[in-house]
Amino acid sequence: MLCVMFYTRERKKNYERVTLPDKSPLSITNVLDCDGAGLLFMIEGRSSEALGSFAQALREHGGDPAQIRAIAMDMSPAYLKGAAEYFPGAQIIFDKFHVMLLAGPPLRLSTV
Repeated sequence: MLCVMFYTRERKKNYERVTLPDKSPLSITNVLDCDGAGLLFMIEGRSSEALGSFAQALREHGGDPAQIRAIAMDMSPAYLKGAAEYFPGAQIIFDKFHVMLLAGPPLRLSTV
C-alpha cells in the first residue's frame, strides 16, 4: 500500500534544494526542503519510483521537477536512478556520513 503525503507550512512552489534523509528505521522515503519549509513528501519504499511520485506530486501542486537544482541523499542506487530519471538537471550531493563510510576501510588499510 502506498502512503503519499504532501505537506509544508509555507505553500511555495519554487523548491530548489531537497534532501532525502536516511534516518527512518522504516522503508520510507521522506523529502525535505533544504531551505526550511520542512517535510514536502513522504512515501512508502526507498525506490527510484518514490522520486517519480515526488516529481508527480510537485506537478500536481503547481511545481516543476525541473526547478530542483540539488538533491542531497545517501548513495542508494535506487535514489541515484530516480534522481537521474526524474530530476536530470539536479546536482547530486552525497552526505558526508556515507562518503566517510566508504573512505574508512581503505584509509584504515593504508595505516597498517
